[in-house]
Amino acid sequence: MSLKPSKEKRSQFDLDLEFGEFYEDQLAEIFGTKKVEVKADTRWKDTGNLAVEYECFDKPSGISVTKADYWAFALTYGRDKQEECAYMIIPTKFIKEIVKEKPTRLGVGDRNKANIHIMAISDLKHDLVKAYNDAKEAQSGTVQPNV
Repeated sequence: MSLKPSKEKRSQFDLDLEFGEFYEDQLAEIFGTKKVEVKADTRWKDTGNLAVEYECFDKPSGISVTKADYWAFALTYGRDKQEECAYMIIPTKFIKEIVKEKPTRLGVGDRNKANIHIMAISDLKHDLVKAYNDAKEAQSGTVQPNV
């Protein structure tokens, strides 16, 4: 079986290829020229949540002070640095919008001095679509449907 598309399907293949290559280039730009803040989360698989620190030792920290273009969650499977993990890379501006409506937990991590926002992984699709639509609406002045 050949993986090459037939002539009839070639135009769609070219469009799909161009679409994929655009995002390959975008990811290369993120890793090459953009600032990415990476936060390891060892408890995500147990809690179903992602933690986003905003304060530590009574001072703004994490998402409150970051200058990063992107926020990356390193979803680890434990504390063994040799193990592989999965990454979720999200524009920081979206994370900042999402956490505004999320619950907080006080006194965790760093000698129980960190305060965090809690993002349920199961809500992330809805939260990202809303943040994207809100950003588009603010940019263009039109309302987008939330999914």
